[in-house]
Order: sequence, then structure tokens, then C-alpha cells
Amino acid sequence: IKHYGAHSLQDTQIPILMLEDNVEYIGESALSSECLTYAFIPESVEYVGANAFKSTFVFIEAETIPTTWDSSFHTSSNYIVTNCLKSDDYIYSLNNENAIVYRYIGESKKIIIPSQINGYTVTEIGRGFDSYNDSDVYDPDVFSNITLEEIIIPDSVVKIDGRAFWNS
Repeated sequence: IKHYGAHSLQDTQIPILMLEDNVEYIGESALSSECLTYAFIPESVEYVGANAFKSTFVFIEAETIPTTWDSSFHTSSNYIVTNCLKSDDYIYSLNNENAIVYRYIGESKKIIIPSQINGYTVTEIGRGFDSYNDSDVYDPDVFSNITLEEIIIPDSVVKIDGRAFWNS
């Protein structure tokens, strides 16, 4: 899919959306849904329309929000993280050549967090939402609301942000 037209998935029951690298266009209110908790937007996306997202954590691959996107593409800037990358199991960003894990996207209930992702040392597990507000946010955390049976954290991790494993 390269093009999501206006209102195409509005109010869908899909909780997670990992857009493929060939997506170029997301129309007005195309992905606006209370059920959509997070989405990964690749650099290939050239345009995002007004209110395309609401109450959704948006992880953007680009370093900055492209100027071709509508300035009101999201109802709250509190839910946006730019300069993100993805591996098979994680959404992460880089900080001084170290990886910060923002979201687990794998399916295993027994998790071994790697000491490196794509050659970058994992030093932090955190959400990265500096303007976090408990009353507005219901699922921001890396492993929140995931039923875990086991987790192994490598020695390279020096910081785990608050609520990273909330309700797991």
C-alpha cells in the first residue's frame, strides 16, 4: 500500500500499525482511531493530512517532521518521537551511538533484550515522551500491557524509565 486515503482506516479496531517502507501518502483522518495505540511511520511518507492520528504514539523514522506534512497531522504533540528506527522486535532511536528501546514489537512472551541492536549498544529502556501526562496517555511504555513470562536485561542497560514494564 502506497496511499491511505482520507478516513480510510478511521475508527478501526487495529491497535498497532507498522507502515511499510513504500507508503507515501496518509490522508486526512486516515488513521484516526482511539484503538490505535502506536504507529511507525517510515521516511518514505511524503505527506500526512490533518488529524491523521489521535491518541496514538507516532514513531517517525525521519529526523524531523517533514514540512510537507499538515501541521495538525496529530491531535497532540506529546505523542510524537522522531528519528526512530526499527528492528525485527523493537522500535528504537540513537543517542550518542547508543540505542534507546522505545517499544517492543515482537511476539514472544520470553524476551531477551539484546545488548546490541543493528550494531548499537542498548543502554536504555524508555519511552522518550518528555511531556507524558498520566491523564491523557494509556499505553506509552515499552512493554506495557504485554503478558511476559520472562525477561532478560543485558548488563549494557544503565537506565530503565518509569513504567517501562507497567502492567506486564
